[in-house]
Amino acid sequence: MSDRKEKQPLTRETILEQAQLLFMSHGIQSTSLADIAGAAGISKGTLFYHFRSKDDLILEIASAHIQRLSDDILSYLKSSEGGPPDLRSLLKRFLEAVLAATLRNRLHLYLLEEGIRGNTILKSAMHDKYSEWLNTISSTLRHFLGAEATLAAPLILAMADGLVIQSMLGHAPPDIEAMIGILLPESC
Repeated sequence: MSDRKEKQPLTRETILEQAQLLFMSHGIQSTSLADIAGAAGISKGTLFYHFRSKDDLILEIASAHIQRLSDDILSYLKSSEGGPPDLRSLLKRFLEAVLAATLRNRLHLYLLEEGIRGNTILKSAMHDKYSEWLNTISSTLRHFLGAEATLAAPLILAMADGLVIQSMLGHAPPDIEAMIGILLPESC
C-alpha cells in the first residue's frame, strides 16, 4: 500500500479534529476552510479532496455525534444488569448526553439554520438524519411503550432540541431528573 493511501484516513481525522477545535474557539461562521486547512497542515486542495464544502465537513461532525449518541444509548440498554433500564433512566441518560455535547450542539443548530434558510442539500441531509434518529429512538422505546413509541419519539427528539436551544441561549440546564418525573409516571 502506498504512503498516500495510508495517510488518507489520518488526514481526514486530522481535518475533523482541527475543524472542531476551530469551530469551538472561533465559531462556525468565522472559521474558513483555509483556516481549517492551515490548522490541519494541508492545502485547501487536500481538504477539498476529503470534503466538498464546509457544510459537508460540519455534517460529518454532526452525524458522528448522532451516531455516538445512538451507540451510547444502545450500549446502555444492552449492558444494564438485571434487564433493561427503566424508561426514566434511559431518557435521563439520553438528555444528559445531548446537553453535554456543546460543540456538536452548535454544529447541529448551524446545520438546521442553514437548511431552513434554503440550503436544500443540508435540509435534505438533516431530514435524513432526523428520520434515522427518530427510527432509533422509536425502536429503543418500543420495549417500553409498544406501538406508542412512534408517537413518543418525535416528542423526545423535540424535547432534546428544545433543551439544546435553551442551553445555547444561555439558560441554565433544568434538573433533568425532576423534569422527567413530571413527564413520566413512577411506573415507567
